[in-house]
Amino acid sequence: MKYYVYISDAKVDMLFPRVPHDITERVALEFKMDLKLHAARPETEAEGGDNRIARLETVVRFIRERGNIGTVDEPDEYFEGSLSMKWSDCFC
Repeated sequence: MKYYVYISDAKVDMLFPRVPHDITERVALEFKMDLKLHAARPETEAEGGDNRIARLETVVRFIRERGNIGTVDEPDEYFEGSLSMKWSDCFC
Protein backbone atom coordinates (compact mmCIF):
# COMPACT_ATOMS: atom_id res chain seq x y z
CA MET A 1 0.00 0.00 0.00
CA LYS A 2 1.25 3.50 -0.85
CA TYR A 3 0.78 6.65 1.18
CA TYR A 4 1.03 10.06 -0.45
CA VAL A 5 2.05 13.19 1.46
CA TYR A 6 0.95 15.44 -1.39
CA ILE A 7 -0.71 15.01 -4.78
CA SER A 8 -0.89 17.96 -7.16
CA ASP A 9 -4.35 17.65 -8.65
CA ALA A 10 -3.54 20.50 -11.04
CA LYS A 11 -0.50 18.61 -12.39
CA VAL A 12 -2.39 15.31 -12.67
CA ASP A 13 -5.25 17.10 -14.47
CA MET A 14 -2.73 18.70 -16.85
CA LEU A 15 -0.94 15.43 -17.70
CA PHE A 16 -3.86 12.95 -17.70
CA PRO A 17 -5.32 14.03 -21.10
CA ARG A 18 -1.93 13.28 -22.73
CA VAL A 19 -2.07 9.60 -21.70
CA PRO A 20 -3.03 7.26 -24.57
CA HIS A 21 -6.27 5.32 -24.24
CA ASP A 22 -4.58 1.89 -24.06
CA ILE A 23 -2.70 2.88 -20.89
CA THR A 24 -5.76 4.42 -19.22
CA GLU A 25 -7.77 1.25 -19.86
CA ARG A 26 -5.01 -1.04 -18.56
CA VAL A 27 -4.47 0.96 -15.36
CA ALA A 28 -8.23 1.25 -14.76
CA LEU A 29 -8.60 -2.52 -15.04
CA GLU A 30 -5.69 -3.16 -12.67
CA PHE A 31 -7.02 -0.56 -10.23
CA LYS A 32 -10.51 -2.14 -10.23
CA MET A 33 -9.00 -5.54 -9.53
CA ASP A 34 -6.99 -4.05 -6.65
CA LEU A 35 -10.13 -2.45 -5.24
CA LYS A 36 -11.83 -5.84 -5.04
CA LEU A 37 -9.04 -6.95 -2.71
CA HIS A 38 -9.68 -3.94 -0.46
CA ALA A 39 -13.49 -4.06 -0.60
CA ALA A 40 -13.85 -3.64 3.16
CA ARG A 41 -12.89 0.04 3.01
CA PRO A 42 -15.49 2.68 3.92
CA GLU A 43 -17.60 3.77 0.96
CA THR A 44 -16.74 7.48 1.27
CA GLU A 45 -13.02 6.76 0.87
CA ALA A 46 -13.67 4.54 -2.16
CA GLU A 47 -15.82 7.18 -3.85
CA GLY A 48 -13.57 10.24 -3.57
CA GLY A 49 -10.01 9.01 -3.36
CA ASP A 50 -10.03 6.10 -5.78
CA ASN A 51 -10.62 8.11 -8.94
CA ARG A 52 -7.95 10.59 -7.88
CA ILE A 53 -5.40 7.87 -7.16
CA ALA A 54 -6.31 5.97 -10.34
CA ARG A 55 -5.68 9.09 -12.42
CA LEU A 56 -2.36 9.63 -10.66
CA GLU A 57 -1.28 6.00 -11.17
CA THR A 58 -2.24 6.29 -14.86
CA VAL A 59 -0.03 9.35 -15.31
CA VAL A 60 2.85 7.69 -13.44
CA ARG A 61 2.56 4.56 -15.61
CA PHE A 62 2.57 6.66 -18.77
CA ILE A 63 5.65 8.63 -17.69
CA ARG A 64 7.53 5.46 -16.69
CA GLU A 65 6.70 3.71 -19.98
CA ARG A 66 7.18 6.56 -22.43
CA GLY A 67 8.87 9.50 -20.72
CA ASN A 68 12.52 10.42 -20.46
CA ILE A 69 13.22 9.84 -16.78
CA GLY A 70 16.38 10.97 -15.11
CA THR A 71 17.54 10.93 -11.52
CA VAL A 72 17.48 13.63 -8.87
CA ASP A 73 21.17 14.29 -9.56
CA GLU A 74 20.79 14.11 -13.36
CA PRO A 75 17.21 15.09 -14.25
CA ASP A 76 15.76 14.68 -17.72
CA GLU A 77 12.25 15.51 -18.95
CA TYR A 78 11.09 13.92 -15.65
CA PHE A 79 13.00 12.65 -12.67
CA GLU A 80 12.41 9.87 -10.19
CA GLY A 81 14.30 8.83 -7.12
CA SER A 82 14.46 8.54 -3.37
CA LEU A 83 15.78 11.12 -0.98
CA SER A 84 16.33 10.99 2.75
CA MET A 85 13.88 13.40 4.31
CA LYS A 86 12.50 14.28 7.69
CA TRP A 87 8.86 15.20 8.30
CA SER A 88 8.14 17.87 10.90
CA ASP A 89 5.32 20.22 11.84
CA CYS A 90 7.77 22.69 13.32
CA PHE A 91 8.77 25.69 11.19
CA CYS A 92 11.64 26.61 13.52
